[in-house]
Amino acid sequence: MNLDYSAAGILLGNLLDNAIEACEKIEVSKRWITVNIIYKEHTLILKICNSKEIKKANIALSSKRHYKQSGIGIHSVTRVVEKYNGTIEFWDLDDSFEVSAILYGILSEVEL
Repeated sequence: MNLDYSAAGILLGNLLDNAIEACEKIEVSKRWITVNIIYKEHTLILKICNSKEIKKANIALSSKRHYKQSGIGIHSVTRVVEKYNGTIEFWDLDDSFEVSAILYGILSEVEL
């Protein structure tokens, strides 16, 4: 695919890191993460869902100890999505969180 490795790493790495961090705040028996990646007609769709605390998530602020400013990871993810003329949406669903990203103009190896 013409999605470069660094962009894929930023996208998956940051979103999965956030999902794992959210799961670590709840009891083990309630932890879960699902990842769906679909490629169809030059479009890459990524959806990550995870369990979380019931309190509202604030994606604009990092909860990591060494970051006191806004979440750098989400900003990086948003830049990657914009680079590929895509869209990204976040949904806080009380005890779960979903993020869906769609990237357009992604060519498979066969099409390159």
